[in-house]
Amino acid sequence: MALSKEETEFAFEEYKTLREEISKKQDNHYKILSLGVGGITLLFGFVFEYNINKLFIVMPFLIIANNSLYLAEKIAMIKVGKYIEKLEENLYSEKRVLGWQHFIKIRDYKTFDLVAMIIFFSLFVFSLINGLIFICGSDIILSKNMRIIISVCYMFFTLILYTFILINYFKEVYYEKN
Repeated sequence: MALSKEETEFAFEEYKTLREEISKKQDNHYKILSLGVGGITLLFGFVFEYNINKLFIVMPFLIIANNSLYLAEKIAMIKVGKYIEKLEENLYSEKRVLGWQHFIKIRDYKTFDLVAMIIFFSLFVFSLINGLIFICGSDIILSKNMRIIISVCYMFFTLILYTFILINYFKEVYYEKN
């Protein structure tokens, strides 16, 4: 289907704007990962240096929040990319030989996301375990049974929250219909 001159010009302008948006999202994506992991690592150092183990209770939630922001930027990039792909189908031929989205589909960039997810998950597990150790060994809660109950609730709540976020991400990325 051939586009009119005005439609083609509009489509090219939209394409440029969307590419700029993806570029900004990639910047945000990188900043969230680097600042998040760096900040969390600094918090770990602070906790160990000054023996403030109470922070381990909050750290899984900080990691979950950072990971959620990271995944939200990734989902936004994917959605814009899918829209650009449809736009390219209108601008180029049906052969799909030209166009950025055709090129990017050929390449496999999933390794970077896998590494980021492993980093977030390992930080999450480390802080969760240390949070549980702090709760179990805490003198704040006097009863041993109460410490066990709170530890189990804490563990399940954080794991369910983290799992919910990951399931939604994978649904959005891998099971969304075009």
